[in-house]
Amino acid sequence: MIPITGAILTYNEEAIITKTVNHLKSYVVDVIVADTGSTDRTIERAKEAGGRIVNLKWQNDFALLRNQVLGEVKTEWCLYCDADERYSAELLSLLPSLYEYSLNNQDMSAFYFWRISVFDNEGRGEEYQPRLIKAKDCLWTGKVHEGLETKGKRADVPKSFVLWHEHTMARQRWNNLLYQRLQKGEDRPPANIGAEERNGKWVEFENERDK
Repeated sequence: MIPITGAILTYNEEAIITKTVNHLKSYVVDVIVADTGSTDRTIERAKEAGGRIVNLKWQNDFALLRNQVLGEVKTEWCLYCDADERYSAELLSLLPSLYEYSLNNQDMSAFYFWRISVFDNEGRGEEYQPRLIKAKDCLWTGKVHEGLETKGKRADVPKSFVLWHEHTMARQRWNNLLYQRLQKGEDRPPANIGAEERNGKWVEFENERDK
């Protein structure tokens, strides 16, 4: 394992949090699960999987939340992973090289990964996202669709190393409603809307692309 901390932000992710923690913990020295008031078994399952629970108050601000997580990081570098994201095996295997590169290039502050979004098995977008960042050099900004300010340089990892963002369109509709509410200064939608349910059951990843 390399001296990098994994960080997962959660809110009612009991269906997938075990897989997300397990996805990271073989590659990093610590996995933070930053929970923002889950009412299901997210925390219980994250603990069972080996995650370090950090309870944070939800204040309708994603950047504030991510910056608070940085304050809990005990290593120089932090690898963010949303609960519904999976790093490809190729990208995870690249982490030691990226870390070694950072040791030889102290002005590096962030690595951006190519993220492909797939909702209900249909491609919905591709973009670079900041995911591996040097904690002391970075600051998140913006309540919604937050951006990253860095003291040093950033680098885009080649697109062949993929970060998969995969869930259901029902979940995405809930996310879109969340973003709309935050932009209006309102609180997030209630969890019981059931955006992650299909036929009365919680949906898990259908394609574990990194296996």
